[in-house]
Amino acid sequence: MSVGNLEPEENVMQQEQTEEDPSRGGKVYPVTSSTTQLLGDLSKAIYEVGWDFNDEFEVQTAGTFKKDKFLCIKNRSLETK
Repeated sequence: MSVGNLEPEENVMQQEQTEEDPSRGGKVYPVTSSTTQLLGDLSKAIYEVGWDFNDEFEVQTAGTFKKDKFLCIKNRSLETK
């Protein structure tokens, strides 16, 4: 005997973004398939340069024009104190 409903819910992908991320000042950013691919590429690059995934990172943007921006990822854990 089965108990429950196996029919998909209509609102599975329509969740409100009410969660807060304390590391981002309470902001929650959307994640798309291209973002997921980018994060995978970033993870691979961090591994290839030999950084530890538990390190503290800072991301900065630079460039003059919107179409010509680049990201700078600083490993704050490697800074001399």
